[in-house]
Amino acid sequence: MSIESLLSRYRLSARAEGLSEKTISHTRLAMKLFAEFVGGIADVKQITADDLRWFTIGLQQTTKWRGLPQGNGKKLSGTSINTYIRGVKAFFSRLKREGIIKNDPLERLRLERGRVPDRSRVHDSGSSGVNSGL
Repeated sequence: MSIESLLSRYRLSARAEGLSEKTISHTRLAMKLFAEFVGGIADVKQITADDLRWFTIGLQQTTKWRGLPQGNGKKLSGTSINTYIRGVKAFFSRLKREGIIKNDPLERLRLERGRVPDRSRVHDSGSSGVNSGL
């Protein structure tokens, strides 16, 4: 199932449960950014907790308003990053609840606060996530 069709199902389900349009829109935006970051999501069952960890690190290095004229070079706040992460986690939680996936790879994920590791120094041997081999 494509990410677009899953996002449509998410919207229908969330609206039926009475979630606000703001919550729905933000979750959809978070998932689109996540899908773009991992190079597209052909199969949500291939997503791992490490993919979300790398996404978090990517967000920590992203500037506000990237690519837009009002950009000021400041990094995203921790609150903004956590909001995106919560959106992605909520989406996967709903996929599990709806029976689309058996296991939520992000269910037990706890992100640590503090210093951001330098991705170039991380040795990623044997990873099976979407970003393997990067």
